[in-house]
Amino acid sequence: MRDNSDVLVLDVRTDSDFPGDLPHFRKAREIPLSDLPRRYRELTAWKKQPILIFSRDGVDAASACEFLARQGFPYVSHVFGGVEAWVHGGYGRSTASQ
Repeated sequence: MRDNSDVLVLDVRTDSDFPGDLPHFRKAREIPLSDLPRRYRELTAWKKQPILIFSRDGVDAASACEFLARQGFPYVSHVFGGVEAWVHGGYGRSTASQ
């Protein structure tokens, strides 16, 4: 993934959503979807910036988009198909440890 400091990458996966072949994204903010209602204020600095949301299969990311939009975040989007589609599409596999 290209480094773009104007975009926040938000990963809403839980620990159990990280099987061996699915990467963590370097520089992504990790907030599981179940924690988002109590932690979304941590994203206030990004309220007027684009936020790209990932989940394992895209379903939780779509829910996170809807939630953040209701909280006044106008520039949220998600990757259709989630990290599974990202990896199977041949995109980067860089991990937090690299």
